[in-house]
Amino acid sequence: DAVEMDPRIDMLRKRTQVLENPQYSAAYLDADRRSVTNAVQVHFADRTSTPKIELEYPLGHVRRRTEAFPQLERKLLASFSKAFPRQRAHQIFDALMDPQRFDAMPVGQFTEMLAVPSAPYLLPGANLA
Repeated sequence: DAVEMDPRIDMLRKRTQVLENPQYSAAYLDADRRSVTNAVQVHFADRTSTPKIELEYPLGHVRRRTEAFPQLERKLLASFSKAFPRQRAHQIFDALMDPQRFDAMPVGQFTEMLAVPSAPYLLPGANLA
């Protein structure tokens, strides 16, 4: 896409340095922790730098799974909103967010909610007037 083709991206890639932290790797392999630690720090040409930001358990990690639900719900609704009119997107989302309602819903009713109405098929040369 256009962003990927931006020549500044390649310049940034050339300046990026990725280093393994052996402690992070060990924490990942530790079955009791299964940490997915990462850190980032930016150093500038004037020799200043950002603070080092370290995250041991990112959102979505089993230890933080429940914290991720609100963000996942927002992403799901946003995705539905791109594919369906607002009312239909909310209808589908609401059905999925109510487990009892969803479990009781016939499969056909749910797939109908997901169906995109097609344009009427016209035979070549058909006259609608």
